[in-house]
Amino acid sequence: MKNIWNNNSWFSIVIAMAMTIFIWLTALYILEYIIPFGRNVKGVEDASKSYYQAASGVEDALWFINQNDTGDEYDELISSTERIDYWYEMTSNGSQIPLLWTWNSEYDNDFNVLSGSLPIQLEIWNGRVSNWGWVDVYIRVPNTTWGSTPYSLDDTVDSIVNWQISSPDNTLNSDGTTITAAEINSSSAISLWSRNGIDLQNNTSRFSDFYNTECTSGISCILKLSIISNLVANENNTSIPYLEYQIDFWSDSVPLRFVQIEAIGKSNGFRKDLNVRVPQLTVDEAFDFTVLQ
Repeated sequence: MKNIWNNNSWFSIVIAMAMTIFIWLTALYILEYIIPFGRNVKGVEDASKSYYQAASGVEDALWFINQNDTGDEYDELISSTERIDYWYEMTSNGSQIPLLWTWNSEYDNDFNVLSGSLPIQLEIWNGRVSNWGWVDVYIRVPNTTWGSTPYSLDDTVDSIVNWQISSPDNTLNSDGTTITAAEINSSSAISLWSRNGIDLQNNTSRFSDFYNTECTSGISCILKLSIISNLVANENNTSIPYLEYQIDFWSDSVPLRFVQIEAIGKSNGFRKDLNVRVPQLTVDEAFDFTVLQ
């Protein structure tokens, strides 16, 4: 019988096994790089998907705003929807301005900016504010000195902030009762309800009386506070970039200047948060002027 297990056959088998082991080891070496890369690609895909899921929540919220008059909502939370891959919530009203996480001052995260180009402009009516005597307006100089004593306004200037309340038929403007530098420097709450003003018929009226008469339920009024003087500090006539403000309506809820939309998208452990501010039509179409008499 012929012996098939000759030296050549053994040599071929050894070569084949060596090549197989080499290919196998090479494949394992390559997989060490391919698998993490594949995981990274999957992570990028899930991260992108979570972003687009959150964007879907924003789009749903915008559709709700388009189909509803958000300015006429009485509840602070006007819409909240939760689905498998995303969740969104909208807030159009609040008892304090600014709401938490919605400020725009660079120096204090509890206050908003009041400047010549950014007046305070709010939609209000009788159903919104039950008693103006409870409403506290805080206006102050921002602490631009970072930890040192804040600057104070030049207290020789009597008129810093003008107030005005307008109904569809009439406007009451401050008549010698503008907010002064001394009031702002005191850092105390500023009240509007007892201040006298003069209307378009040249009649004198108190703020709260005008509000209770002209801004009855169902009639929209606009409250506007505007800077009417240069902002100069007592300290070396330093120019102040803007003022900061906060308004506390206590238990009453008023429409905010912007609808706050918070949307969260999720995908396989990845999460993306989007926060969008949408101007309220009812407030942005308010009278954007100040009447000086």
